[in-house]
Amino acid sequence: MTIHTRNIQETGRAAIALPLAIVIVTYNSAEVLGGLLNSLAPALTEVPNVSIIVVDNNSADNSTEMARQHALNIRVLEDRSK
Repeated sequence: MTIHTRNIQETGRAAIALPLAIVIVTYNSAEVLGGLLNSLAPALTEVPNVSIIVVDNNSADNSTEMARQHALNIRVLEDRSK
């Protein structure tokens, strides 16, 4: 993943670090979730004020456990209503 930024001098405006939330909605996706989170990790060190939210839709696999055990600071929301 490549993060593109503009030089402040190019835009003529002051830099503002706006918060960014990456929301990942999952359902039985433990098989690919780890790879996705691993691919996001390098980019997150370059961008300030980023949070990751994983929303699990009542998965039967270990998607939520995988997200909670990942090295990144991840907020996990679970829908167990089904």
